[in-house]
Amino acid sequence: MTFYNRAASVDIELKTGEVLRVRDLRIEFQIEQTNNSTPNKAEIKITNLSDVTRSKMREKDALVRLFAGYEGDLGSVLLFVGNSQRIINSWDTPDIVTQIEAQDGQRSLRETRTSFSYGNNTPANVIVTRLANELGFPLRLNFDIKGSYQGYSFNGRAKDALDELTRRFGYKWSVVNGEIQIIPKDGNTGRAAVLLSPETGLVNTPERLIDQEGEFDEALQNPLEWKITSLLNPRLTPGSLVDLVSKQAKGLFKIEKVRHYGDTRGNDWFSEIEVKSV
Repeated sequence: MTFYNRAASVDIELKTGEVLRVRDLRIEFQIEQTNNSTPNKAEIKITNLSDVTRSKMREKDALVRLFAGYEGDLGSVLLFVGNSQRIINSWDTPDIVTQIEAQDGQRSLRETRTSFSYGNNTPANVIVTRLANELGFPLRLNFDIKGSYQGYSFNGRAKDALDELTRRFGYKWSVVNGEIQIIPKDGNTGRAAVLLSPETGLVNTPERLIDQEGEFDEALQNPLEWKITSLLNPRLTPGSLVDLVSKQAKGLFKIEKVRHYGDTRGNDWFSEIEVKSV
């Protein structure tokens, strides 16, 4: 793992199918991702787009893809994909800064409706697969969802049906980079843990999370325990495991929240995670 040559780019796919590609301009970004079904979000700023590109970017729900990383590591890989919700142009003489606010899967989660009825002993997997297909997202599922319905009917938003189903059988779901990810409520993605140490990108000191009264309550159910900062690492995603090696804490932890943030012309190029022990 070698951290050199930061790289970032943005693709914006319009409803016409045209893709606007931004490569060599200043790109600033902040991405927030969690384990729940609330859409993940990104704020992206691009400095000095051409007049033509800015005029084409005005439409809502354009598909926004952000790629970032280190060329000496994974390269510039997909860090976020979602629909634009708001685009603002501001003038900071002599520059023009275009700010894009986007949410992962927002358009489909907001608009997709479904209606169905299943008989007794219908496996939950069958309904989950149907809902993923209707929402238009690939399904990232490394196991069979245990459980079946003894008759089930639904009419409404597909997102609400998936909320209801996963809650009933003890799972959590989210849309991460255009894919539906489902994990057990107290489980993880099943992928290999990411090693975080000073040699693999850990920076600063892991911060012990505390409650509003300034204490960490060991009795709380599944409390978030540590906030950890590393050099930008696309491997850090909600639901994955990290193998933390530091003077303050060691062991396996599950990622509950992720914040990736960077600036191609500034100092920021980091990933910040909040974790709990497993």
